[in-house]
Amino acid sequence: MKKKLGNAVLFNLSNRSIPGGTESFARVLGKIVPDLRVVGREDVLSDGLRFPQTMLNDVAVAKAQAEWLENQSVKPSFLFTSGLHGWAVPSTLTNIPTIGVLHGSFFRLADVAYPAWHPLYWRMKLVYSHFEKKSLANAHVRVSNSPLTQKNNEIDYQLDSRVVELPIDTTIFSPGSKTIARKKIGFADSKKIVLFVGNPTYSKGWDIVQMLAREFPEVAFMCICYPAPLSTDKNMIIIPSVPHEKLVNYYRSADVLVFPSRYEGFGFVLLEALASNCPVISSRVGIVNNFTGEGLHVIPHHPDAFVVKLREVLKSNSGANTHRVIRERFSFNHFSRGIREAMNDAAQRAGDYE
Repeated sequence: MKKKLGNAVLFNLSNRSIPGGTESFARVLGKIVPDLRVVGREDVLSDGLRFPQTMLNDVAVAKAQAEWLENQSVKPSFLFTSGLHGWAVPSTLTNIPTIGVLHGSFFRLADVAYPAWHPLYWRMKLVYSHFEKKSLANAHVRVSNSPLTQKNNEIDYQLDSRVVELPIDTTIFSPGSKTIARKKIGFADSKKIVLFVGNPTYSKGWDIVQMLAREFPEVAFMCICYPAPLSTDKNMIIIPSVPHEKLVNYYRSADVLVFPSRYEGFGFVLLEALASNCPVISSRVGIVNNFTGEGLHVIPHHPDAFVVKLREVLKSNSGANTHRVIRERFSFNHFSRGIREAMNDAAQRAGDYE
């Protein structure tokens, strides 16, 4: 029998409303569980400890989240834990149906996105991956955001999971006039626009974006990223923050989106761009391993490959025609059904169902 949904808590690293993968998951999960409470580091650590750049930063947040949960007089009906954020939940609370959410794998992120000399490599490979595996093992049900994430976690952590692909809001992200969109974002120039949306970090391929901007000085590189990078080329336009529903104007304005990430579990940004019929040049990461569409150009993660493909796409003026296929495959109904089934199964395994 099905358990009533009731209220739920989601443990995330942050509760910020930015269009990252974990934050986007929180936003759509809230449409299924209206009483969802997202508990991030801002809620459980004092100001002095909120953003410590230490080896155990995320691990300490997860520990504080578990202590917060213990201190709640009324426990939630369900608990969702992102990544390693359920490792410290005590055995006394195992009666709370728990869904472990896999947005990727720290183990795989370290191997694929960072060289061994990088300071984040060993933190993720040895420390974060240890606690992530422990967190996922604590869950009654595990949910992966893509077939690739499911496969990687089976290999890296020897844990099973079910795939529930995240939805793209195609009522917002849809085709539209490039001319009107450029007016809305205040871009009056007739230049070509190459768009980048994401953190300006090595794992997201920021070095590739900078290289491309130098290679194509006549093109405007519009970069929606936070925190703002310290130095940029003259043809780079840095936009620190854009409300999620306003991103569509940038997708419609752009001639192409570049997605040079070294590792992704899913890839919200590239799917939102394709839903807006904006062409995408992407490395083979996340959902592109299981998705094809007109206007999606998947290439090896090499600087020369991005230069060649970007020159080709800009010269051809070819668009994308992928809105319909994204609307059908990445619908909210598919996501809602998958999450509800996971919640019901977690309730049964926790011995708490009606």
